[in-house]
Amino acid sequence: MTMPASLNLRVVTPAWTGRPALDDTWTAHAACGLGTVEAFYPDHGDARTREPRRICAGCPVKLACREYAVAIGERYGVWGGLGPGQLVRIQAARNRAAKAARRAARDYATEENQHD
Repeated sequence: MTMPASLNLRVVTPAWTGRPALDDTWTAHAACGLGTVEAFYPDHGDARTREPRRICAGCPVKLACREYAVAIGERYGVWGGLGPGQLVRIQAARNRAAKAARRAARDYATEENQHD
């Protein structure tokens, strides 16, 4: 099943806050809504993630779910078939990439200014 284009994760800015918020309309199509929430939040160190991962495997919105979890810095539970450790690693890798891109842009701008 393909995720409808309208369910793509996007950032919206509510007028009343002035701060970005994530669009979570994808949750209405999530397979986990049919199960128990507790299954997706095993106790810390609990290796019982097989069932939630099985549910996520067939979910039509698992990629939006993963992106949402990474974007909000989620550190608990199974999201889009990924456990907390995997989510944290993705978040860290994206943070490193963003930092490197900012550093490269700054260095480029500094180098361009030296040639003026």
